[in-house]
Amino acid sequence: MSTKSIQINVVFLWMLLFSMNIGHAQFSEGYIITLKGDTIQGRVKDRSDGFRTKLYAKIRFRPNGGITRKLSPRQIRGYYSEGSGLYESQWIETQRRFLRTDYFSITGVGQKRFLKVVVRGKLSLYHLEFPDFDNGNIDYLQLFRLEGENRFVRASQGILGLKKKLLSDYFKNYPELVERINSGSLKSAYEVALFFNATY
Repeated sequence: MSTKSIQINVVFLWMLLFSMNIGHAQFSEGYIITLKGDTIQGRVKDRSDGFRTKLYAKIRFRPNGGITRKLSPRQIRGYYSEGSGLYESQWIETQRRFLRTDYFSITGVGQKRFLKVVVRGKLSLYHLEFPDFDNGNIDYLQLFRLEGENRFVRASQGILGLKKKLLSDYFKNYPELVERINSGSLKSAYEVALFFNATY
C-alpha cells in the first residue's frame, strides 16, 4: 500500500471517529413535562449515536441555563425532543401466552417506560422502542390503546402488516372500522388511528 493511500485511510478514519464523537455529544431542542404537569424548556438527548444506537433508560436533560440531569420515566410525565419526537411515561406489563404477548398499563405494575406518541386521541398509537441488535438500529412495536382502557394491543406484525384477527377482536364494537381493516382499505396502524379518531 502506498504512503499516499495510507495517509488517505488515516484521514478517513480520523474523520469517521470525529463524526461519531460529535454524534455522541448532540442534544436536541425540546422540553420535559414534570410530574406536576409543568413544562420546562431545554435540550434533550435520549439515545446515543454511532454504529450502534443505544436507547437511554434515563434521558439527558439540560434546562436552559442549567446543568445536565438524567431523568427516568418515574421522574417525569414525558418529554419532547426535536430529534426523536414526543414521549409519555407509561407503566408497561407484558404477559406472555403461547404465540402471543399482551401488554398492559397498570399503575405500579411492571416497568415504567417512555413510549413514543404517534397519534393521541380516543385511540392512541404508540411506539414501544427497543434496540435491534442485528443491525444496531432502533426498532419498535406499534401499540394501540383505547381511551380509558389499561390494555394495549399490538397493531402490526412488521412487514406482514396489520394484525387483522387481533384487531377485529379488539375493535369488535366498531364494525365499520373492522370491515375497513379486513378489506385492506386501512393499511397501516397510523391510518387506523386517524380513521378511528375522526369517526368515533
